[in-house]
Amino acid sequence: MYRVIYISHSKSSMSDDELDKILSEARRRNQAVNVTGMLLYCGRTFFQVLEGPQHQVQATLDRVYRDPRHYRMKVLSFGPAKKRRFKDWSMGFRRLHKGMDADNSFFELSRNALNYRIPKNAAGDLLTLMTSYASTKLS
Repeated sequence: MYRVIYISHSKSSMSDDELDKILSEARRRNQAVNVTGMLLYCGRTFFQVLEGPQHQVQATLDRVYRDPRHYRMKVLSFGPAKKRRFKDWSMGFRRLHKGMDADNSFFELSRNALNYRIPKNAAGDLLTLMTSYASTKLS
């Protein structure tokens, strides 16, 4: 069991229809290869956790890296995991909105904000963030 946490940016803002298409495809593919995870999207930023067999997680990450809709991908954590945190979802999803009330959002999901606020090897804190969003109503 492996887990990757990464951030990437879309080249342009994505409509709800575009996000729905991405989610539908990701859920189908992930379910077929036993990959689970959670995706947050805010502005043009994707923040994602993927977990599953190492070669399947790596293949999924490689596919995202090659996707022309993404750029400036940064892997924040990649390594063995003791257990799944998102075992019930082929892809949980939450669309965050800029300007969300501070009680509803932990921090800005931008590269600079993450580099400033999250120290190296902070995978536990990142998972806490993701599971906090996961416990709220997901779309």
